[in-house]
Amino acid sequence: MMPSVQATAHSIMSTAMELLNGELATNPVGVAMTEQRWSPPAEGTLEINCDGSFQAETKTGAWGIIIRDHEGGTVVAGVGNPGHVHDVFFIEALACKQALEAAIHFGISKVVIETDSSELKEALLSGTHDLAVGGGLVREIKVLVEENLASFSCAKIPRSCNL
Repeated sequence: MMPSVQATAHSIMSTAMELLNGELATNPVGVAMTEQRWSPPAEGTLEINCDGSFQAETKTGAWGIIIRDHEGGTVVAGVGNPGHVHDVFFIEALACKQALEAAIHFGISKVVIETDSSELKEALLSGTHDLAVGGGLVREIKVLVEENLASFSCAKIPRSCNL
């Protein structure tokens, strides 16, 4: 049985709070220690890890973001529960949009977006999803990037890098 959206959001928030407080000493999801881990961005650039969770049975989702500097320090972290969502791609894109809006709000203009979604990375770097259900959201993200950021890149990373 999949955890509820509330439980997922609580787990994301708990992990974000542990990161903020420097308390994350163990791996909460049992990822093998040999898997790729988070690595810092170049100095002057902030790295945004965004992730979404989707429950197909209830069409609900939750998202989480963390923005870190080149020393690994947390600049911004957040979670959200938008209620009804269409699919996993939509919640992944919503997480990305929320992260970019937070970065822009705090005056951050050089970012690297990291996502574990190959589909989101492809959508952000091409026009492949412009007509898809989440296409409007992807276009909003592209406008945010174009109008507000001096430097932007997007990378697909394994989920273990979200820790």
